[in-house]
Amino acid sequence: MYIYTKNGRIETKTYSKPSDSHSYLLPQSCHPTHISENIPYGVAHRVFKNCSEPSEYINCKNEFKQYLHNRNYNMDLIENSFSKVENLDRSKLINKDSNLENRVSGKDDRSFPLVCDFNPGLPPVGKIVNKNRFILNLDPELRKVIKPDSVFVSYRGNKTIKETLVPSKLEVDSKNVNDVTEASTDSDIFVETASTTEESGCFHCEAMCKACRLFIGQSKTAKSFHTDFTVNIQGRLDCNTVGVCYLINDKICRRSSVGSTVNNFKKRWQNHKSHIRKGVKSCEIATHFNSEFHDIDKEPLKVFDSELSKHLEVFIFEKLNFSNCHTVEDRFKIAKERETFWQHQLMTLDTFGGLNKRTAINELRN
Repeated sequence: MYIYTKNGRIETKTYSKPSDSHSYLLPQSCHPTHISENIPYGVAHRVFKNCSEPSEYINCKNEFKQYLHNRNYNMDLIENSFSKVENLDRSKLINKDSNLENRVSGKDDRSFPLVCDFNPGLPPVGKIVNKNRFILNLDPELRKVIKPDSVFVSYRGNKTIKETLVPSKLEVDSKNVNDVTEASTDSDIFVETASTTEESGCFHCEAMCKACRLFIGQSKTAKSFHTDFTVNIQGRLDCNTVGVCYLINDKICRRSSVGSTVNNFKKRWQNHKSHIRKGVKSCEIATHFNSEFHDIDKEPLKVFDSELSKHLEVFIFEKLNFSNCHTVEDRFKIAKERETFWQHQLMTLDTFGGLNKRTAINELRN
């Protein structure tokens, strides 16, 4: 929710982050029908409740209708959902808090879900449960513990083919683990050697995420288009490394940019990519890749990712040292200092033909 003042009044409207892709569940997904039918109503309910001004409601309504339509929701279903909420009394929506009332009054609001793996071939489990609720009333003691109205059916999704074939965690070979454990107990030298011989460079993560597959280059060095100076990467770095400096090379214009983040690069890259796609000119990268030099198809997302990967390549080349940092501000300062240092070393500033308009330390001061 976005809160602002207008004519001496506090007003509100629905807010979503620039990086929000509004990837609502596709209606074709293997879920109970009522779920995909209720999603447009839930979106409409939130927009209607959060917007205090009629004009802002109309703007947000049109915006979110388009988001839903982009996810293949039927326009008639979307229109009906907004029509339903517009017949509600908004003042009752914003003042109603049943959970708070129950807590204050001491009412027991516990619920007992019957959780089932969803399958389109299942019998109507909800109707069966509703039909047999009366059984709970037959036992006075049981009725005190479980109220018939508190029992409902809930479905959980089954594993997709992707989740089955590509597990999120790699299985550990117990034999190799035992061998390493025995070796480390026999000799401390073996442990030290193993830790010091770790290969340095910029690598893809074990999960081979989209950022790694399409945008991150694997290399032991990093080099911009503006100088012969080469950075020898220290340590093993990937998209999950927290606190890094990175280099973005524009393969079309042959221009480079240095950036930094106190988070991991994967999160930082999601912001970069979202701003490029939506045309949010929040930094030099988003501004440049929305210029006339880059004609990139932005829909659908899969095509956008493929197109963008042809225009740029990223190298993560330094892990920042936050050992003496006690606050978030200290981390930001270290990140901007190192970013400024590398902007000069790799000559990525605008004065050298690079994409960085000004030094990072000046951004921090401003």
